[in-house]
Formats: sequence, structure tokens, C-alpha cells
Amino acid sequence: METINAGALDEQARARLTTALIDRRRDGDDAPLVDSNLLEESRMASALSHEARATRLLSHIEDRVSAAPRRSLSLKTDDPGTLAHSESWTGGQLQELTDQLVKTRLLYIDVLTPDSKHYGVTIRGRMRLHAARADVGP
Repeated sequence: METINAGALDEQARARLTTALIDRRRDGDDAPLVDSNLLEESRMASALSHEARATRLLSHIEDRVSAAPRRSLSLKTDDPGTLAHSESWTGGQLQELTDQLVKTRLLYIDVLTPDSKHYGVTIRGRMRLHAARADVGP
């Protein structure tokens, strides 16, 4: 933490570090170790493509919606988990991804109020996730 807090990683590298940690947790490591090797990998790694970031955001939203009593989710552009899962470091980037997912009909806006938007995953979005997970394999 001292290295990270000392500014050794810029915002993009911190986002890539978070991506690596999320991936390790998804692969079954409940407590991934942040060591100098992982920090260096994060510093040198390429950022995820826009498409990969959108797919990760879609998957994160689907996971959260599936665990909720409703079929939609209020998404805040400053939510750390949502920022992390989409490798975004600003709310503007996150909003751009959600707008793209709505435009391509992978997400829909369920509830729109002056204060928030509630998003749901369309059938087309679920099919995209299923295909993406099948490509990755077990």
C-alpha cells in the first residue's frame, strides 16, 4: 500500500492492478497477494480494450442484478466496484460505457428519474455474456 499510495502507479496502472486482482478472485484466489511482481505487471500491462471493458461492465451489472430482488440496478458513476470491474478511472468513462451498452441494446434503462437511472440486461446482453464466457472456457 505504501508503494501505491506513494504514487508509483498512475490512475491507469491502478485500474489495471484492480483488473488483475478481480481476475485472480474470479479464478478462485480469495486473497490475491499484491507484491512487487504484480505491481510491475500492472505498470507494464496494456489497458483493456473498450470492448473488453464494456463486456466486463455488462457482466458486473448482470451479476449484481441477478443477486437483487429486482431485475434492474441503480448505477452510480462513482461506485468503486463498478469503476473497478470496467477498468474505468472516471465517472465519465463509466457513463460512456453504459451509454454504449444501451445504444447497442445490451442494457436497457428500466427506471429514469431526475436523480438516477436503473439499468437491466437485455436478452441480447445475456446472449453476449454467454458467448463471451463460452469463448473463455472453463
